[in-house]
Amino acid sequence: MGFAKSKFWIFLSLCILGFILCFNPLQAIIASVPTVTFELTNSSISENTLTTSLVVNLSASSSQEITVDYLVTGGTANNTNWGSGQDYTLTQGTLTFAPGIVTQNISLSIIDDSIQEADETIKIKLLHPQNVSIGENSLHTMRLIDNDRGAIFDVVKDFGAAGDGITDDTKAIQTAVDSVYEQGGGVIVFPPRVYIVTSVNLKENITYQGYKATIKRPDNQDKWTRTFIANYAGEANSQPLIIKGFTFDGNSKNQGDYQKYELEQAHLIFLVGDPKLPGKLQAFIEDCNFIDGVADGISVYTNVSVKVFNCEAVNVFRGGFVLTGGNSEAEVYSLTTRGETDDTGIDIEVDGEGYGGSLKVDVKLENLNLINGNFDIAVSDSSTVTGNDIISDAPFYIFSRNSTMKFTNSQFKVGATDGYMNRIVFPYNITFENCDFYVTRKETKRPYSFFSVADVWWQHPSYERQSNQLLVFRNCSFKVDSNIKKTDKTYAIYLRRDAELANNRLVLDTVDISQNFNVGIFRQK
Repeated sequence: MGFAKSKFWIFLSLCILGFILCFNPLQAIIASVPTVTFELTNSSISENTLTTSLVVNLSASSSQEITVDYLVTGGTANNTNWGSGQDYTLTQGTLTFAPGIVTQNISLSIIDDSIQEADETIKIKLLHPQNVSIGENSLHTMRLIDNDRGAIFDVVKDFGAAGDGITDDTKAIQTAVDSVYEQGGGVIVFPPRVYIVTSVNLKENITYQGYKATIKRPDNQDKWTRTFIANYAGEANSQPLIIKGFTFDGNSKNQGDYQKYELEQAHLIFLVGDPKLPGKLQAFIEDCNFIDGVADGISVYTNVSVKVFNCEAVNVFRGGFVLTGGNSEAEVYSLTTRGETDDTGIDIEVDGEGYGGSLKVDVKLENLNLINGNFDIAVSDSSTVTGNDIISDAPFYIFSRNSTMKFTNSQFKVGATDGYMNRIVFPYNITFENCDFYVTRKETKRPYSFFSVADVWWQHPSYERQSNQLLVFRNCSFKVDSNIKKTDKTYAIYLRRDAELANNRLVLDTVDISQNFNVGIFRQK
């Protein structure tokens, strides 16, 4: 036995006897990096719990500082006040483990609202580890148990709806609504199925929850068949009516002609309060999709207070969100509209008198992506409209008689000027701030002569003389879209003829007008 072999056998013997610690250096390196995980992957708490914590553990201590990010990645609960109410306060953050520390907590506050709703969930994920690896338990699902609701009812199990996409479930769903309402309200859950519905009259103090459920309009319905209708009459405002999680399918391919407004009243959701009484219908619509509609996706008429959150409308003929009645309030957050067969946008065109003969509305728009379809807002009677973070394709139309509007941090495309669409009429008090405007080659069905970002009508022959109006562009840019042809006539701002001594004012405060316009500012004499 050689000297080298002798040393090997002596070394091996000592290892076996425990005199020398033997290890694989690669294994030692791997073992020195701990893992980070949630202590539990699921938990449940009552909505009236003010604060709670999620425990996050390291598998072993470390001599280095360790960080890991956490992020809310899903669930049905809401961390903003944009929908039916805020449920908790937490979005994202970073946990830091000092050397030797193996446990940290993620704290969040729970908001106890008074709304009847089904239990909701929050999904929180660990990600972006530093000096640590993420273990298997990296996702925690927290269930918020509602403490306000009445009973929860299943529209299939409790009321016999088929949800097979063939059977007309109108009667079963109407029975569910009437029964739950008579019992004092509650939650009606629609399991993930397809429900054929002609027209159902909804009641307040009920949450209608249908995540992954579809409400589909039957073939060949008439102009006045509205899918979900809520009609309220009262001296005081109603209890909340909440619609969550549905897909509403208007089945436009099987409805006959509609693109000349043959079916213009066949809305997917129609909300109205009796204008003879002061009370308003209070409604919340969130996490809903509207597809292939022959009229409005969400149609709001008189005496309504509505919040719309996180909805999408695709190929809905008259618009994803439409407001036409006075004495109403609307807040629309995170709405996307787009269309291939039918352009889909928003239309606020108030011509129905609410309580006291009022045409006044108060509207707030936030985080809208109107990929195509109208951005059409026409209000009067001291109404207010505010908008922020809006991206809108043409056409673009604003009418603001004796009303106030302000739009910030937005982008608008404005199409062909045809004397009807793509213009600003009666800018009584309108401000655009930090906005980008583009003239784009999108034509209407009417003859046109030029393109202009702002075709401003101080006066109109159909109305009395207007005076002391104010239109402000602050920190705005005016640009020419790449699809405009060299033969197109373009103006950044086109001011229509004004009355003498009307004191109507245009204010340009730090604006950038592209040299690609034929004319920057033109004033008609």
